Amino acid sequence: MENCEGLQALSLLPTLPSTSFIAAFAVVTILHSPRAFAVGVFFWPTGKVPTMRERGSYLRRLHPTLLLLAAAATALFVLLLRGYVGEVGEEVRPMLSPPPLLTAASQARNTTLYQPLQPEEVEGVLSGNIVDFISPRGPHKGQEQPHFDYADGPRRYHNPYHPMRRTLSPCRRHLYTKGRWVYNNSLGPRYLSRGKVLGCCERGFRKTFGANGVRKETQYVWVPDACELVPWDEELFCRSLRGRSIMMVGDSLTDHWHASLYYLLGGVGDIYESEGTSRSRHRCRGHAICQRYYPERVKDPVKIFFLTNQFLEMRHYAFRNFLWWKDIHRYPILILNSGSWMVQPSNERRKVSDEQYYRLMRRAASVIRYLYKGTVIWRTSFRGHPFCWKYSEPLTTPLTLDAYKVEKYKKYRWFAIPDRNAYTKALWEDMGAHILDVAPMTDLMPLGHMGKYHPKYEAMNATDCLHYCSPGAAYDQWSTLLMNLLSGNIVD
Repeated sequence: MENCEGLQALSLLPTLPSTSFIAAFAVVTILHSPRAFAVGVFFWPTGKVPTMRERGSYLRRLHPTLLLLAAAATALFVLLLRGYVGEVGEEVRPMLSPPPLLTAASQARNTTLYQPLQPEEVEGVLSGNIVDFISPRGPHKGQEQPHFDYADGPRRYHNPYHPMRRTLSPCRRHLYTKGRWVYNNSLGPRYLSRGKVLGCCERGFRKTFGANGVRKETQYVWVPDACELVPWDEELFCRSLRGRSIMMVGDSLTDHWHASLYYLLGGVGDIYESEGTSRSRHRCRGHAICQRYYPERVKDPVKIFFLTNQFLEMRHYAFRNFLWWKDIHRYPILILNSGSWMVQPSNERRKVSDEQYYRLMRRAASVIRYLYKGTVIWRTSFRGHPFCWKYSEPLTTPLTLDAYKVEKYKKYRWFAIPDRNAYTKALWEDMGAHILDVAPMTDLMPLGHMGKYHPKYEAMNATDCLHYCSPGAAYDQWSTLLMNLLSGNIVD
């Protein structure tokens, strides 16, 4: 690649500025015929033709000067060429062959390398007879008849219903991402804290502050600067589903959110602990939600279902969910994420490079494009907060990149997440999906992480500044954003 870039730059030499060309000519002349150069330089201004004797005398006297001029001309040429190549570098690079699947940065919202999915990627992503896994056209059983048919257009995966509720100032595009966390001491936990993992903050807090205190992170709400969100309303959320069940596909962070949303909707029991992690033999079977709002759905209730992502190894059979895409056709709402905790399922100590991540996301998008017809929502990834237990209130501006590169946390590569988000947002927007951009507000909320309350802290000194406890501001506000999206108050 470097050789090609050099050849491209050299091919542009005839277009160098006149000063650069003169310097180049001088260098070539000196190297080829130093006598001719010396004579030309010293007799050219006089306009007369020198005799042979005059030429010889000048050369003998100016031999040291000639060497100095040659060195100066060479240096001038090198500097000018270097500067010019730097100027044209941006013109040269797009002409070079890009790596597979990746093209110019300008196509990735000016942040990261990206290009839309190609037809051959979609058509060749799965082999064999997969007809049984293709989503049916039209509404699922129990689903309200859609108001729109987006078919195969640019909004193919959008919510196909008229708005159900809007504020006086709905959140158009990504207006809801700019705002602040507002404290309200009249608020508190919306549901009981459950489980060894998700409930660790509550237990640690009670142990330190007693039984009557309220964890501060449960008393914050996200308030956008330029639009208004509908506050959490269980009935509105359930009605906005229009009789559709939800599948959430992602890592342990999505698993935590799915459990939190289940509790927010009145669910009971420690579903996270009973189902285990992605390496166990257990598996989410789906949990009935919103039953009071769909009494006729006793035998076929609306469900929320979590599927651990197998974006990374589609042919890996050892995990609880087999192939991650085999159940998606059953669910009219599909919420996807992968990015904050990016490891290979077969070896969680093994990180995934950005280039691998982009390719794996393209493959996942190709599978969705090939198999799925429904509403698709891509949730962005957020960054953890190094030394999260030191914070007592939300941030007003995101942490700097240097804060993520301290030795203890550098290995997680949280600093790479903004570029990953830029890539996946471009990818899924082009697919026609909704973007639930939780990253900006979550990046400002260091409160509520498991931190030193982590179950393994006392035994192993293990802290966790990525995952949040439940209940808490982060997961609960994600659910509020999801409700606003499905009800039509977030307009994209």
